[in-house]
Amino acid sequence: MKCYIALTAPVSDTDVYVNLLAVTLRSARKNTTLDLYALYDGPTTSRCYQLLQENNVTIISHQFSHKQYLEKTYPKEYLLQYHGKLISYDKLAGTFMRLDIPFIEQEDKFVLYVDIDVMFLQDIKLEDLPKPTYLAASSEFFKDLESMTYFNAGILLMNVKNMRSKCQNIFNHLKAGEPNKTNIFDQGYLNDECFEDRTLVPLEYNWKPYWGINPQAKIIHFHGLKPSGDFESSGFGMNEEVLGETVFGHTEDIAGYMYYFSKFFAFLGTDGTEWISHFTTSLCRGCLIVQKLIYKKRLRALHKVYAIVLGILVLLAAGAFLIL
Repeated sequence: MKCYIALTAPVSDTDVYVNLLAVTLRSARKNTTLDLYALYDGPTTSRCYQLLQENNVTIISHQFSHKQYLEKTYPKEYLLQYHGKLISYDKLAGTFMRLDIPFIEQEDKFVLYVDIDVMFLQDIKLEDLPKPTYLAASSEFFKDLESMTYFNAGILLMNVKNMRSKCQNIFNHLKAGEPNKTNIFDQGYLNDECFEDRTLVPLEYNWKPYWGINPQAKIIHFHGLKPSGDFESSGFGMNEEVLGETVFGHTEDIAGYMYYFSKFFAFLGTDGTEWISHFTTSLCRGCLIVQKLIYKKRLRALHKVYAIVLGILVLLAAGAFLIL
């Protein structure tokens, strides 16, 4: 089965995404029989390009087909308002590039797409997966697939032909300068277009470290803080509070973070002890932040109840006084 990735080369070869790409490719080569394809926008001198070559990836030089509309749809004022910072349009184009896959692929009916922050632990075979009408995906944060209201687009099984119409609808929104409903870029558009028509893929194909250790997991998705990275390099809205929320209420699953991060650094061939130590500190601080926010919320709720009860008592007392 073909497996596509899509990336724009980072500005620096020391970027965390170089490490993530290395682990994605090395784990795929070691643990799967996938045919790897990459839509790549960047120089041939980049370390990313070299990694693609070293791992025998079929490289398709490509720039996102509708890159020119990104600034129109997501102007700087919009990014500052909804995301609190400016984001490189080159970086955005790299994430949107997955929408071009149905138009580039001309042979297979179904192809797999994965982000470059994954680690393959077992082989991925088409016969083991559901065959979607449009796409198959798993959940964003929580393990309850039946009640999810939003899917994660980091691992997708695409019905190539049928997804062309869905992606074209998204391109039409970009041309018109119309952001998606959730403000989460291409993933938001995919949910707008495909959520009601989605097919569920088992959690094991998009397993998050903060869900704990799972011997059946096939693809680990480093969703959230990226191993070897920091908050700035880990996504559009990552911080200690969000990190704490990933395990708050089920802190036993912290073991998943430690287990899969250790495997990541083993694939990378480096000692991750110091980074994991700093990560643990940030995770503990994040849990404390979440705990304080919950406490404040409960305290405000109690104050409201107290005010209502006090008001009722005052009214009752006033009524009793009038009767007397």
